[in-house]
Amino acid sequence: MDNRIDLDGSIVAINFDIAESYTLYIVGSSYYDYDDEDCACDDELGINSYLQVSKFLDTELNWKEYLDLIVRIFKELVQELDIELFSVEHITTGFVSGDLVTIK
Repeated sequence: MDNRIDLDGSIVAINFDIAESYTLYIVGSSYYDYDDEDCACDDELGINSYLQVSKFLDTELNWKEYLDLIVRIFKELVQELDIELFSVEHITTGFVSGDLVTIK
């Protein structure tokens, strides 16, 4: 199975939504709304990709510690990895029910 994501040039924003179960969902969009701190883009990728992060990280962290850890991890990944997914103009993360944190 091919696990690569084809952004086809129209995707300018990627958001890593964090669900209450500490699952990350990848959302991609052809637009980004600077004025919307809760939902800066709609999902246009339609890939239904997710990662059950709680399997890999300490589940004893509270939600704020968990968010801070995810932000640090993505900031490092964006700086270190030269991959298409991180080549978009805007990258954010945050809990589905909360505000977004800008990664890039």
